[in-house]
Amino acid sequence: MAAIAAAFPLVLVIGGWIREVEFQPSMSADYWAAAGGGYPPMRIWFVGVLFIVGAFLYLYKGFTPFENYALNVAGVCAFGIALAPMPWNCPQCPQVSLHGTFAVVLFLCIAYVSLRRAKDTLVLVENETLKARYRMVLAPLTAFITTTLLSGTTPARA
Repeated sequence: MAAIAAAFPLVLVIGGWIREVEFQPSMSADYWAAAGGGYPPMRIWFVGVLFIVGAFLYLYKGFTPFENYALNVAGVCAFGIALAPMPWNCPQCPQVSLHGTFAVVLFLCIAYVSLRRAKDTLVLVENETLKARYRMVLAPLTAFITTTLLSGTTPARA
């Protein structure tokens, strides 16, 4: 599951390059990106990967009831992100969208599981090096910094 989630941006970038799609400012923008050379649009990959991630999150049973609820909500939100595309090319787009709301809730649920529920299962890991690796929570910070550096601005909306 983690490998699929980690590969998601790479699939969109490399798949977009192969399909002659310009680099998009966000992963969600790939939903609207048209492919050249007669290829189908990138939204097929975008929606497909989100459905896979959503199904895995929903079907995985957490170690505790709270972890399980958070993962179920995150899974439903992954489906919501795929089914409610972000508004695109509209000057009067609302600042808050259903797509963005689903994305924020998904990330909050994953952050909750990573930060608050990890202690429930980390006690079972005997290797201290592995335990330290699992405690790392750098992915959201890395994503923010990368987005800021690549675009030159902070992300305005999801």
